[in-house]
Amino acid sequence: MASQASSQLHFILFPFLIQGHIIPMIDIARLLAKQGAFVTIVTTPKNAARFQNVIERGIQSGLPIQVIEFRFPCQEVGLPEGCENWDMLPSITLVPKFFSAVEMLQLPLENLFREIQPKPSCLISDMLLPWTVSSAIEITKDQLPEILKKKSFGAPVLAAEMASYGVIVNSFEELEPAYVEEYKKARGGKVWCVGPVSFFNKEDIDKVERGTKRCLIKELIF
Repeated sequence: MASQASSQLHFILFPFLIQGHIIPMIDIARLLAKQGAFVTIVTTPKNAARFQNVIERGIQSGLPIQVIEFRFPCQEVGLPEGCENWDMLPSITLVPKFFSAVEMLQLPLENLFREIQPKPSCLISDMLLPWTVSSAIEITKDQLPEILKKKSFGAPVLAAEMASYGVIVNSFEELEPAYVEEYKKARGGKVWCVGPVSFFNKEDIDKVERGTKRCLIKELIF
C-alpha cells in the first residue's frame, strides 16, 4: 500500500456483521475499486472467509481491494467462540452480548485509522454501527474518543445518521421517488441512491457465493 499514490482515494468499508448488510457492502467495495479508488474492507475472520473467493477474483482482475480482519471478542462478552455473525448466534438471548462485542471493535478501528496507509479518505460504515461516526470525527481532530455511554439503541443510530455527511442507499429513485425526495430534503440533499448494487455481479459464481443461510431469527418473524 505504501506505493499507492498519495492522491488516491482510500475508502474504508465497515459493514455490520449480518449477512444482508455484508453482501451489498462488498458490492459497493467493488464498485468503488472499479472506479480506481483503493478500498479496505473491515470485518472478522469468519465473515471474511465467506466472501474470500469473491474478493480474490476481484483482486486478480486488478481491483485495488484489501480485507483487514479484527479478532471478534466472543470470550470477553460471554459468547460461544466463533459466533462472529448474527446467523451464528444459537439463541436470540445472546443478541445483547453480540452488540456488546461489536462495540468493542471501536478501538481496533481507531487504531487502524492511525496506522493504515494511504490515509483514509472516507469511512463508509453501517447504520447499526453508530459509534463509527464519533470515531471518524475524533480521529480527524486528532483527539481520543469519549467513553461510549450505554443508551437506548435507536437514539445513537439516529444521531449517527444525522451527524454523518450523507447517506448511501441500496435502492433507486424510480422505485419510490416521493420518499427519496423527502429524505433528501431532510438530509440537505446528501442522499445518493446507488442500487441495486447486486447488479454489479455479472458472473454466475459471484451471484451464487453471497454468504450462507438466512439470518432472520424465527422468533422475530410475525
